Parts: sequence; structure tokens; C-alpha cells
Amino acid sequence: MRLADAPYVFRLPKSRLPAGCIQFTLYDKKGNILAERLSFNTRPLTYYQLSAQTEKQTYVPLEKVNMSLSLNDSIGNPVESSFSLSVRDAGTEIYTSYQDNILTDLLLSSDIKGYVANPMQYFEKDDRATRMKLDLLMMVQGWCRYDWQTMADVSPFRVKHYIEQALPINGKIMELLRNKSKAYADVIFWMNKDNASFHSHCKTDAGGRFYFMLPDSVKLEGKWQLSLSVTEKKKLKHCRIMLDRHFSPVPRSYSYPDLLVKDTVTVLSDEFEDSLKQSFVDEMQYLPQVIIKKQRIRKEISPEFVYDVEKDVNKLMDSGKNYPGTLGEYMENNIPHLRKDSADGPYQYAGKDIVYFFDIQKGSTRYPARGLPPEQMPIENIRQITLYDQYAQLWAVKKIKEEGIEAASPSDIDLPTVASLLHTPVIIMVHPYNDGLHDGYQKGIRHTFYDGYSQVKRFYHIDHSNSVPGDIDFRRTLYWNPEVKTDSQGKAQISFYNNTTCRRMKISAEGLSDSGIPIITKE
Repeated sequence: MRLADAPYVFRLPKSRLPAGCIQFTLYDKKGNILAERLSFNTRPLTYYQLSAQTEKQTYVPLEKVNMSLSLNDSIGNPVESSFSLSVRDAGTEIYTSYQDNILTDLLLSSDIKGYVANPMQYFEKDDRATRMKLDLLMMVQGWCRYDWQTMADVSPFRVKHYIEQALPINGKIMELLRNKSKAYADVIFWMNKDNASFHSHCKTDAGGRFYFMLPDSVKLEGKWQLSLSVTEKKKLKHCRIMLDRHFSPVPRSYSYPDLLVKDTVTVLSDEFEDSLKQSFVDEMQYLPQVIIKKQRIRKEISPEFVYDVEKDVNKLMDSGKNYPGTLGEYMENNIPHLRKDSADGPYQYAGKDIVYFFDIQKGSTRYPARGLPPEQMPIENIRQITLYDQYAQLWAVKKIKEEGIEAASPSDIDLPTVASLLHTPVIIMVHPYNDGLHDGYQKGIRHTFYDGYSQVKRFYHIDHSNSVPGDIDFRRTLYWNPEVKTDSQGKAQISFYNNTTCRRMKISAEGLSDSGIPIITKE
């Protein structure tokens, strides 16, 4: 009989564990974590490598390139699979410290925190030195990726994103004044875009939640207008209609390794040294001193700020929070350097007067024909606002007037009026909805938008078969294909045209085989 304080020893064969980061967690029946350790298993480590060969070592500008691709496993056997492939101009490549590929990201970088220098070094050898480096990396940069309190059923878990069988519309109905769910209420939705429209209805559950599945028979691409209503006893009910927007990854921002540009120089053959003069990070060219005799007035003007009012307001509505009721309230919450000299006075931006222009056609019965001050325009009627605060405002006013866009505050503005103001005014371009749905507030109805499937974009492959002397092409990416397929012999053929300057090509391949084995480029 084993003593209570005797250690419990068991063996776990590494050969049966997958390659990559493995988190070992010891917890009791209550979900309390007793011990935790992150480890890296180097075996079995399998990946496929792609190699490329061209008919010639170098190509002249705009010449057609025929490239042969070979995909093999670690012992040289051919592999039939598909992968994404890009071919770029190596001379214009910006080399940073970001060196991850699909292999290192899936098995290492995504499971630990912080920057990993040259992550491929941990996959090339299985010697003692590499294992020691990996052990130190796991201890220094390891982190808890999973919440074991939830996995042990100690903390409650609610599924946010179910397996997607079709595009959903789901959310929750809350009473307007009381923080209480609206159970068993009738919900109706209708969607329209161009000449297509459809609708459906359902009831909320006991927790006030509703769920629709959109039909596959409708081509749901791009942005649609979505309206929802809540009825009780066949009468519209004023409620908070909160939507769970379907999952969309947050745009990736630049990280430290992305911004750390390497101090490298691309070495070119002597044959092209004179014809291809490149500028690199460590090469500086000095121009003789010049005197500016005249400044050329810009033909275009860039806005200082662009505010997506529709997105901001809908985000507050979906979270059940209060949102600004007027344009003035929205500007107070979002635009910096905005102030009033008095409670009833007009807004100013950085001490400058504001001139409002409304992106609606002249003669329209919509705002500003109602006579309200611009700041009192209902926020539900506004889609976007743009703020201009540069020296070219007069040009913008002229352009706006020529296109027939209406202005307001303090009166119908013209060029002499604007020019006579003490300070060059700040222009705020207001873009109202022009769909007729947002003109007036309707009790119990919410008008919003719905993002359908993204439209498929194809890479534009340029054909230089009929090029003539003097044609130029400065593309940095020469070829891109999200799905290149190899045959049973692991072979594939691609062709594309060179640009004007490329003499050496950078090839990148990323993919996963049907069995989940990563595919990378053979260096």
C-alpha cells in the first residue's frame, strides 16, 4: 500500500507527444493550480520544404519567367499538396528582424510571449546546446495561454462563437430603463442592398437572446442595411437592441521585430552594377544646396481626422451603453481641442471658427433645411464626419461649392464670406445617411449595418508580352497565388513577367498539408 506522502512517479513517452510547446498543469478537483511548466518537444518534428528553379539565373526587364517548384519531405520523397506562394523583388525587400514562418509560429512563437530572435534555429538541430536554449526560452518567456479555472468547470463558460453553419444575426434585447432582459419578445429583422432584400422573425429566449441564420441562397457580400424591431402584443416596443457582431480578427499592428530594420546590403553581380544603382540603409547620397523660389500649391487636401460615426455609435449600442444624441455631443467626446466660449455659443477647434458642409444634394428636403443648428443634428442621421485643418481650406471650400455640396453655419457660406473671417476656418464635412431610413427616429426600430462575406480579390498578373521599349514596371511583388498545387511527383509550374529592376527574386511559401504538416520555403 502506497504511503500518503510518497511521491507519485509516472512516465510520459515524448515520442507520443506532438512537436512544439506543451503546457503541463497539475490541479486538484477544485480547479486550483498546484504546479505548472511549459516545455518544448522537438520530436517528432516534420515539415515539408519547397524548392524553386528557374530556366535562367538572371532575367532582363519585363521578361517572362518560367519557374519549376518541387515539394519534398525531410528524406526527399515528393509531396502532393497545396500552399500559398509569393515571388518578390529582392532588391526592394525590406529586411526586418521578423523571421517567423508557419512552422515556427504554430509550434513556438504563438505559444510564448515576447520577441524570439531567429526562431528557426530551434528547429534545425536536436543537439544538447539547442535543447538548453529551448529550456531557457520556455522558462523566461513562457505564459499561461489557457484558463484552467474555466476548463475545470470552476468558472462559468459561455460560448461566444458557435460553429458557423451560415452567417448569423444574434444578440440580446434589454428593457430601455431597467437593466432587465426582454424575454419571449417578437424580433423582426429585414435586410436590403441594391435590389435584394429579405426578412425573418423569431422570439427571444428566457434570457432575452435571439438568433437568426441567414439564407445561403442570397449572395451576402459586402455591407448591407439591417433593421430590427421589437414588438409586444403586436405593438412596437422601445428597447435596447444589442447585436453580437460576428467575429473578426483585430488588425495586426507593427511589432518590435517588424520595425527593427536590419543593416544589410544586397550584393549584386558586377554585370549589373552600373545599370542597377540601388540605395540601401547604410548608403547616403547628398544633394547640392538648393534655394526654394516658389512653393507649389497642393492640388489635393488631406483631412486632419476622419471619424466613423456609424461604427462608433453602433459599438456603444451593441454593448448597451449610452451614446451621444447629437453631433455636438459626439464631437465633444471624440474631437480633441474642441471647446465653447459659452454654454450657448458655437464650437471652436483650436481657437478657430468651424464651417460645416453637408454632403447632400442641393434642394434636398433633408437636413439642413429643417433650420436646426448643425450641432443639434441627431447622431442617428450621421454616417461619418471629416475635419480639415490645413492651409488649403479655401481650395476645399471652392471644390465643395463647385460640386454642389451645401454649407451651414452661420449662413449659406460663400468664398468671400470665408475669406473675410478673422482666422482661416476649420471645415467639418458631415456625411449624413441618404437612404431615407435614418431621417426620423422610430420607436422600437434600430437601423444599423451588417458586414457580409468579403468579396474575393484576385492578384493582378501583368502581361508584358506586348511591351515596347520605355515601358516601366516597379512592382515589388511579381507573383502571388494563394493556392499552388503540386502533382503526385511533388512538381508544379508557374510563369509570370519580371518588373523593370528585379535581378534577384525572393520566394516565400507557406501552407499546411492535409495531415497538418507545415510547408515552408527551402533557403
